[in-house]
Parts: sequence; structure tokens; C-alpha cells
Amino acid sequence: MPEIPEIDDQSCLASGGVTFAEKKAIILEEYRFSYQGNVPDAWAEALHGLISDPVWQTVKQRLVILSDGDFAHFVKATTEISNHNRIDAQTGTVEDGALFNLECVPAETLFISALHLIGRKETGIKRKDACDARIYTSDCEKLITSLITKSPLLQFGGSSTTGRGFCSISLT
Repeated sequence: MPEIPEIDDQSCLASGGVTFAEKKAIILEEYRFSYQGNVPDAWAEALHGLISDPVWQTVKQRLVILSDGDFAHFVKATTEISNHNRIDAQTGTVEDGALFNLECVPAETLFISALHLIGRKETGIKRKDACDARIYTSDCEKLITSLITKSPLLQFGGSSTTGRGFCSISLT
């Protein structure tokens, strides 16, 4: 992958679908960023190819790369945090000490993680070496791949009834 050039604060690299005013400015939320150049094509292609999710099919046209300082500001200042109270189902009133915060990452956030598979000890083996702790199954990768292939939509965390926590997952 080509190296991404150093990006100045209040500037960005952007794909063609997000620039305004003759490629001189990009608006994110209420902030104006100076256009410093194009996102390298190799990066746009690589990100586009990561996920087959329909939302990501337009990523090549909507990619913006910010400086570390500007990105840190967005993470700190624009992550949605909302306060909630848990309601007692019996009384219909707020439970004592039931205040909690809900933090939500923005839609279209891409998380990338390594997945390390560890086999499990085989059970039900009728061989004399069945007690050997070195015997593990090799079906973990098949199991995970099968689960993700059958159900690539995952919901984690709370608030599923309000549409929170849904994401698509894929193995690459």
C-alpha cells in the first residue's frame, strides 16, 4: 500500500464524491476542512474490497482521511453519549441507582480485528490416547466460517429494539 502523506490539521485527503467549492473544501458535521489531495486509489480499492455490505459499495467515492488530531477531536466530541434510566417493570418508576450511559459509534464505522482460533479438547474419543491434552479438534475454523456465512448480520450490545448495535461481519 502506498504511504499516506502527512495531513495538516483542518485539512484532509478526500475522494471525489465529498468535495465542495471546486475541490477546495470538505464539510464534516459543522467543520470545514481544506482539501489537501486525493485519497490514494490503492487505499480506496482496498477498503472497497474488504466488505461486500451495500453501505460499503460507495466507500471509494466517500472516503475522507483526517489528521490524527482532527480525528481525535471527532472521537472525543462527536461520539453520541446519551443518559438513560432503567424503569422498574413492576412500579413503572425509575429503579434506584439505575442511571446508565449509552455510547454509540457512528454508522458506517469499520472495525478490523484479528481472530485467533483455539481448538477445543475432543470429547467422546474411544482411543486409548483420548486423555492426551494435545488432542484438539480442527473444526473451529469451519464452525466460525459457517456461522458467519449463514448469518453475516450481527447485533451486539443493548438497544436492539431501537436498531443499535447491528453490523455486518465478514472474514477476509
